[in-house]
Amino acid sequence: MRRLSVTGFIFTTLFLALSGWCVASTLLHGTEATTFIAYVTMPFSIPILWLATLGGSLNVGLVNWLLTTLLIVVGCLEFYFWGWLLERPFRR
Repeated sequence: MRRLSVTGFIFTTLFLALSGWCVASTLLHGTEATTFIAYVTMPFSIPILWLATLGGSLNVGLVNWLLTTLLIVVGCLEFYFWGWLLERPFRR
């Protein structure tokens, strides 16, 4: 079994810290800081937005938190992938 990528784990941890700050800022100040997560995960945010709004009759707040949760999960996978790709150049 292969071991986890250390660089991917570090990138994912940094993304989770940024996402936690965005969610906490949204909860405490009522700002739209969760939109920043969509900008960071931009190539994947367009199909996720479409997926989150499939249930058009749902509450808007529920759709917003569903979208945020999906973006955080996909962002973790995306940042792990980028860290995994950059692991070899960082070792040199």
